Amino acid sequence: MNLSRLSFDASSTSADLVITVTLDNETLYEGPANGTVASEFNDDVEGVRKLAITLSNKTDAHTEIDADGNIVSDHVVEITNFNLDGIELDYVFYSNCVYTHSFNDPNVAPQTHDFFSTMGCNGTVAFEFDSPTYIWLLEKM
Repeated sequence: MNLSRLSFDASSTSADLVITVTLDNETLYEGPANGTVASEFNDDVEGVRKLAITLSNKTDAHTEIDADGNIVSDHVVEITNFNLDGIELDYVFYSNCVYTHSFNDPNVAPQTHDFFSTMGCNGTVAFEFDSPTYIWLLEKM
């Protein structure tokens, strides 16, 4: 079995925010959105793989808004230092991600945006890559 390793740093300003990491719908991590998340996965599966990082438990209480509707302070999760097989991806990671969320409003249909490292709403960052990862990394870098 050929194992690949992914890791990233998640920093949150609120202890009750949770992230769940799945690969091809299999949970690799679920817990506090703070610290280094590291997992190994089977790289013998060829084809497109889908990694999802989901933020949950964010409520209106995590965001302070002034009388004019401006955000004064907010609890967010920042995803940094994303590594795949020990190689820091940076631009390759961000340019291949999409962030789907509904602005924490159940009356708003989920929207998909580019991802720039910060998760400010309950939602999911999806990252697709090919396996074997080594060949995909060579093509993308």
